[in-house]
Amino acid sequence: MPKVLISDQMDPKAAEIFRANGVEVDERPGLSKEE
Repeated sequence: MPKVLISDQMDPKAAEIFRANGVEVDERPGLSKEE
């Protein structure tokens, strides 16, 4: 299964679209560049 990391603030619909298309979503807004 493909995966995507969302580390910026995005419209929640973006994650819904990914999930609806079989993509695993890891949402971590506010993640620092070092992380």
